[in-house]
Amino acid sequence: MQNVCFIGLGTMGLPMALNLIRAGNTLTVFDLNEMAVDQAVAAGAGRVDSIRELSKASDVVITMLPDVPEVEAVMGGENGVIENAKKGALLIEMSTIHPDTTRRLAEDAAAKGLRFLDAPVCRSSKDAEAGTLLILVGGEESDLESARSLLNVMGSEIEYCGSVGSGITLKLINNTLVQGIAVALNEALMLTEKSGISIDALSSVCSRTAASNWLLEKAYPNKVFKNDFSLGFALDWAAKDVGHTVSLAKSLGLDSRVSEVALAWLTEAQEAGLGRQDAFVLSKFMAEK
Repeated sequence: MQNVCFIGLGTMGLPMALNLIRAGNTLTVFDLNEMAVDQAVAAGAGRVDSIRELSKASDVVITMLPDVPEVEAVMGGENGVIENAKKGALLIEMSTIHPDTTRRLAEDAAAKGLRFLDAPVCRSSKDAEAGTLLILVGGEESDLESARSLLNVMGSEIEYCGSVGSGITLKLINNTLVQGIAVALNEALMLTEKSGISIDALSSVCSRTAASNWLLEKAYPNKVFKNDFSLGFALDWAAKDVGHTVSLAKSLGLDSRVSEVALAWLTEAQEAGLGRQDAFVLSKFMAEK
């Protein structure tokens, strides 16, 4: 039986960790939020006082953290995972961060004799609870196979994307495409309503043309059109992801003006205090401008 540790018990991380426990894995957890740690411990997890202690005892280290600073703080330094994990341990980095950071951490891990996968997740917190996430994996295929039994507990679909960094890159591209479509759709909805045309008519036409899209057909009827902005994927997270994508595009010498428009709208909504609300609230924000 592998000793698995899970670092990062937030909105997504806690239900993912709980699913691993329910599946019978020996799990040790670490998070600065003691209430989240207590919940995992009550479900059967072990508790440690430091990342250093946890790393030394683990065969697999899973991280699910907010952004680059938190991942670097956990992974790096003399008390971090990379410096203290035992040789041959597998690090599974599931946070949504910048691909440059992912690849640098993978190189640092390899220099210490550690294996590394980037495995960010798609879908919502409800899918994290249900174990139905889509997990995008970058790294050695042999390492994916050794991790597959764990990943299959947290997700219903595992997509192998290629070398280290490819999983997180595709995650950012996917999330940015969603936000770009959302901004265009929000504008289309405003034009439709101001023109005195029903949203049903718009949906009917788009469903039979190249303009068909999942947001208009599924997500908006279940969320936006019901004025339901209960948290599934926070606007702050959407802005962070699009920001990383714009940064990546610039580093590759690419024009990213559509992504930059989406980022501008998300940033403006953040400045209006909507960051912790569901990202779909952007539709309401744009309509009220």
